[in-house]
Amino acid sequence: AFKQELDHMEPPQDPVMAAPVEELPLAKEELPQVDEGSVSVDDYTFLPSPESKTQGKTNDASPGAASTVPPSAAATETPPLRTLPDVADSARPAPKAGEVRISQTAIYHRMRRVMYPKGGKGQKRVSDEVVKQWEKGGKSRKTLEQVFQSCGYNADMGLKHDEFAMEMEMIAADCLEQDMVVEGQYVSEEGMEEWGWSRSRREAVKQANSSRDSHSKAHSKAEKREAPEPEEGLTCTREELSSDEELSGEDAEALAAEDLARSERKKVPAVTAGGMRRAAIEERGDLSDADGAKGGWKKNAQRTAWRTFHKFGIGWRVPLSTFEWTASNGEIVVLKYLAPKDLIHFLLNNTPDILLGGDFSDHDRAVHLQSFWAAYRQLHPSHKVYTTHDSDLAYTLPLLLHGDEGRGKRRTGTMIVSLETPFGLDFPSKKRKRDCGCHPSPMELNKYQAQPGYAANSLGPDALRAVQNMRTNTKGHSFLQRWPLVVIPGIVYKQNPDVAYSFHKMLAQQLKALFYEGVVGPHNHIFCCAMLGLKADMKWHTQIGGLSRSYENQGRVRDLQCCHECLGGSPGISWEDFQEFPVWEQTVHVSRPWTSDPVLLQIPFNDAAPESFYQKDPFHIGKLGTLRDVVGSCVFWCLEKGFFGMGDVPSKLITAFGAFRLYCNGVGASPALRSFSKNLFCYKSRRSFPWTNTKGSDTVLLCRWLCVQLTGFQVDPSTSSGDRAVLQLMCQTVHAALSYYDRMYLHGLFLDRQCAVALCRDGNSFMAGYCLLAQHCLGSMNLFAIKPKQHMWKHTLVEIRHQLSRGSQVVLSPLCYNCEGNEDSVGRLARLSRRLDSRGISGRVLQCFLVKAYMLHRRYRKSNASSKVVRPSKPLRPQRAKDMKCSKMRRSRGGGGKARLLCLGISRMMSLSGS
Repeated sequence: AFKQELDHMEPPQDPVMAAPVEELPLAKEELPQVDEGSVSVDDYTFLPSPESKTQGKTNDASPGAASTVPPSAAATETPPLRTLPDVADSARPAPKAGEVRISQTAIYHRMRRVMYPKGGKGQKRVSDEVVKQWEKGGKSRKTLEQVFQSCGYNADMGLKHDEFAMEMEMIAADCLEQDMVVEGQYVSEEGMEEWGWSRSRREAVKQANSSRDSHSKAHSKAEKREAPEPEEGLTCTREELSSDEELSGEDAEALAAEDLARSERKKVPAVTAGGMRRAAIEERGDLSDADGAKGGWKKNAQRTAWRTFHKFGIGWRVPLSTFEWTASNGEIVVLKYLAPKDLIHFLLNNTPDILLGGDFSDHDRAVHLQSFWAAYRQLHPSHKVYTTHDSDLAYTLPLLLHGDEGRGKRRTGTMIVSLETPFGLDFPSKKRKRDCGCHPSPMELNKYQAQPGYAANSLGPDALRAVQNMRTNTKGHSFLQRWPLVVIPGIVYKQNPDVAYSFHKMLAQQLKALFYEGVVGPHNHIFCCAMLGLKADMKWHTQIGGLSRSYENQGRVRDLQCCHECLGGSPGISWEDFQEFPVWEQTVHVSRPWTSDPVLLQIPFNDAAPESFYQKDPFHIGKLGTLRDVVGSCVFWCLEKGFFGMGDVPSKLITAFGAFRLYCNGVGASPALRSFSKNLFCYKSRRSFPWTNTKGSDTVLLCRWLCVQLTGFQVDPSTSSGDRAVLQLMCQTVHAALSYYDRMYLHGLFLDRQCAVALCRDGNSFMAGYCLLAQHCLGSMNLFAIKPKQHMWKHTLVEIRHQLSRGSQVVLSPLCYNCEGNEDSVGRLARLSRRLDSRGISGRVLQCFLVKAYMLHRRYRKSNASSKVVRPSKPLRPQRAKDMKCSKMRRSRGGGGKARLLCLGISRMMSLSGS
């Protein structure tokens, strides 16, 4: 509204005010940078209050003060302004210690930008002569009033100078948000440090504010006594709105809420906790505390909060250990970490349900662990646990190691290493258990029957029942079942690369001692821990394992070995062989994939095949790997064939996204992606192999959409017979991939034999369909690229077939090594590291985790106890058969909704093809 009034305003008659001068452009919508080391006090002065002129007390700078901010500004489009209530400066909240008020210089320069027409065309509202007069006058209030009057505003218009200045101050705050942290109308010292202000600049600002504070202390107290009560937020009444823009009650409330959110000051959690603690002290009537009512409790609120947590026993009592590493230049790097022995000892004696996957008696716990190792022997009979602790498997805990990097401060990496158990907790669920639907044909069962050289490995009835009740750790909060051991900031291990190697060497030694020596558990029993492998993506395996055979060694000109488990890629041994019995199967675990021993080799695992310690993650292989290629290739094949209309690629992608959004609305899904673009599909030219750079959940959602969309294209009468056959093959391939993952998530930690046969059938069907599609597009379109992740997928299927050929009664699920929950845990810990002090990230993040895990476990125990309470069932209300049928149809969101959406998609696609 303010800008519109300026545009329709007549130019001022004063020739000095309207003198045409040259434009002084400013490239960005932000304040100019101040030179390092030279900061003027005038750049951070307070706005004078209306009473300061009458009392003879002003904060104007001397006329000779030099300005460090150039008077130029860009003519950029600004958001519409709102009229604010008349609130005096004395009624505004006072700044905190170390905070800086937004400068009057910033207000003026932002105001001057608003006064220029859009794009810099037309006559200026304020001439450079006024700017020079304002600077010569020491940027005083009087000169600012002249600028205010030159815009055509006067007392008859109902606007006051203070309202105008407050609005300019808010606009300046919006501009500064791009370059520094703004809390309310002030900038904190942490915000200056976070956004790159130099130390000399911060010290100059603090010194300038301290000198002003001592000068205006008595004046501020006098104003506070005379000023009215400050309002809670900036509200907007109907009288303050323009006559041509009346807002409804809801709009006015929304506007008031937005202004209130802007005006309120955000506090850190430690200050919030300290405020709650002090409120409790006041309610108790005990004000003799050290911090008392003087406000001293805010000076070190974080320390006080942690003391309160320890005093009341909030958090797991796991001691933090210290790891020291000395660099070549003598610098000592200190890291805080959780020792595996201390962590397992605490969990075993205080929260054994998390470590074992449920509450067990001594007898049930022994059966539980013995059953697991008996079933695991069918997969990995050469594990060292069967030679060292074969008689004590009832007191041997299985563990998994995980490592990954998250985004830390200033977009640097943060290394996080964690420990976990393969057992999942039993979370209460309202969903009924249904049949898994794994009913392979007799021919398929005979195909995967036990080989003649192996006897049928059968488990006892108690062991089989215990194994079938074991769950994966994919459900529930990630902090509850994954325990970080160390958090290393990126600035530490980037400057000192040997820190990570030294820490993993020390960690391997502690895990080795945990395997042979163990920890003392309940009833003074010694519990040992055996590692099942390292969960991570292929990049982490290459870095930590020092692999010389990995995905990074693909040969484009000559044959190179590119798999750490087999010799695939060697001359005559193609790693792209995805048949039922690939040629590289005979070379699995015949040689080591490293030239020097890796740091984790000392962990007891398997001397015959130590490279199998680096496990395959189905999340990175499928959802963040092969399925991305499937979605990208299927979409671009449909674009090439004209199923999404005519035109260029961006316009076709818009049509495709419209169909995807229609599907999401039909099934009630909320994807994270907001559009289809060439960047999303990583499509630079026709020589590129498209793939979707999407999250795992969005990748699965895109696959489900393709099943519906491709079916609609098949029944289109205008589709040719050749394209219809390719569409059918695409639909079957995507459906096989979805069935493969749905079957894994539907089962527990171990699969029955018939379920494993069905899982292997779905995986092989997907691999066969993918290879046929790649062969069909070879030479015509660059689609369905063959990558090492498909090779690792085939390794998983070969392992399942090997277990079935040995006559295993149950098969270990690939979800045992799934990193989907670990990615969530790493993201949460990395987010914590970005919000804490850089000097103590490694220790403070772990302390926050221990507090959060304590609360999650208490919540889990409470919910699990309440779910076991048997409540009397209420009788059903008598209804007519028709009403009962309608209610059942409303509850079934799955099949009916998808069927209706399929019909809708088919009709929409037919109309698109017809047009």
